[in-house]
Amino acid sequence: MKKIFVLISVMISFVAFADYNEIYNQAVELYGQKQFAEAARLFDSLPFEYKTFPAQWYRASSHGQSGEPLKAVVILEACLPEPVQLGTNQPRNNFYYYNELARYVRVIGDADRAIAWSKISFEHFKNYGLDASLLGINWGRTLLACGKSLEAYEILQPYIAAVENTSQYLISLYALNIELLCANKSSDAAYDFMKKIEPLQLGFPGYVYVQLISLFAEAGEVALKQEKIDTQRAIKFFTEAKNLIPGENPYRGSSLDRSLLEFYVGFAEYLGSDNYAPQKAKVALRFRTFAFARLEAEADCGDGEASVSNILEDGLIEKYEGEFRLFARLLNYYSGGQISAVNQTQVLDLTVTKIDALSWSNYVSGEEGVKRFLLPDKNSAGREVAYASWLARNEADCFVWIFPMQGLPYVAVHGTPSIEYVKNRLYSPRRFQIYLHSDAAKRSVALVHEFFHAVEYTFNPPRDSGMEPLLIPHLFKPSMDAFWPSWFAGEHEIVYYFMAFREILLAQNLDLSRLMVSREVDATRREELDL
Repeated sequence: MKKIFVLISVMISFVAFADYNEIYNQAVELYGQKQFAEAARLFDSLPFEYKTFPAQWYRASSHGQSGEPLKAVVILEACLPEPVQLGTNQPRNNFYYYNELARYVRVIGDADRAIAWSKISFEHFKNYGLDASLLGINWGRTLLACGKSLEAYEILQPYIAAVENTSQYLISLYALNIELLCANKSSDAAYDFMKKIEPLQLGFPGYVYVQLISLFAEAGEVALKQEKIDTQRAIKFFTEAKNLIPGENPYRGSSLDRSLLEFYVGFAEYLGSDNYAPQKAKVALRFRTFAFARLEAEADCGDGEASVSNILEDGLIEKYEGEFRLFARLLNYYSGGQISAVNQTQVLDLTVTKIDALSWSNYVSGEEGVKRFLLPDKNSAGREVAYASWLARNEADCFVWIFPMQGLPYVAVHGTPSIEYVKNRLYSPRRFQIYLHSDAAKRSVALVHEFFHAVEYTFNPPRDSGMEPLLIPHLFKPSMDAFWPSWFAGEHEIVYYFMAFREILLAQNLDLSRLMVSREVDATRREELDL
């Protein structure tokens, strides 16, 4: 009878173990299908016999990837000895525990611990027969994720130098090297590295190409916005960025659009030619930029009012002036050499104390809906604002106002086409105005976008005329595709403005000098401002 009982017990255990094996295999299958929450539930249901590798690695990773990084950390730490007890005789499988632990410790915000765990893995397992490249990749990725890309790059270089072309980790190693070069803004080194490995005809994950294209495009832009234009450098980087885009151009309409990069190549060639002669432009536009030193106000960003206390960022004006140079050169190119633009920037030692909540909608189409935004009231800084604009009233066609709006929603606005000297009473003749968030002041496209609204305002018939507009606001947006003309197919915004100038403004030989609104003299007297 006792033998029969033992036999039955063994059979039950065998059946149970078989059932648990089925659960385990199902959990692994769910993990492979990226159904991490379901996989985690099944892994949690397994008994003690499954508290080993790789079941616990899968269990922890399932929890981590289903939004429970802290639980992943607890599971992994239970699988490992304390760091102080670490020696050289650990199971090789612990390597994978350490790396996964470093990953989720970083996710929960403890960068120092993540680096410590990853370093343990790197130091203790480099003599275990593991591919050296794998160790370098894991150590480097942790450092990159923790914001130490320069250190990671230095650590990775011996592995880059030693790796064989037949290594199974070659692509992963090279991909990480490219990521580090991009993180470090090392455009020249990245360019040289890509040329060096070009004969290998390697294929990298899409995100690597996105980073490279962005890096090269940025390097090209920098070459075009500096005081002394380096057209050859710009052409080199824009061409390389363009050549990295797959044939189907998956980034259409974005900053990685091939049409945009091709446009910049042509733009750079123009700037390097004799055709670029802004000093000969017939339409000489003058801009005056005022930046406020401080913003102290209450702002409602959607979750109740909060106090804002900002000062103008260090270096912002220098950055803005570079963006303005690129903007001015783009205007010259758009207009076939007819327009030049110059600017004077002044920091107003004033404090803006009020932020308004405003709204905007496209009067041509309701496709975009109503856009709500926050905009500082420049006049809340005091009467000195009116005095400053009055002094420049006949020296500027367009006024640009920059506010230190760090932490507030991004905004760039084309304002009313006249200066309000005295609220609701005294105004200048037509003068364009652009209002910029401090982040917008770092992007030439914001200037181009808002000034094109001034172009639209100048050449479109009055809104209440019943006539069709010549230039439809925001036509470049996908939501406006019902209005797209035959010459436009969803190219980038910067390219759209070039096409609109060529296909409409220049094709119809419109008088671009109408943008020189300061030719209408503002005869406002100084004493009128104080009445």
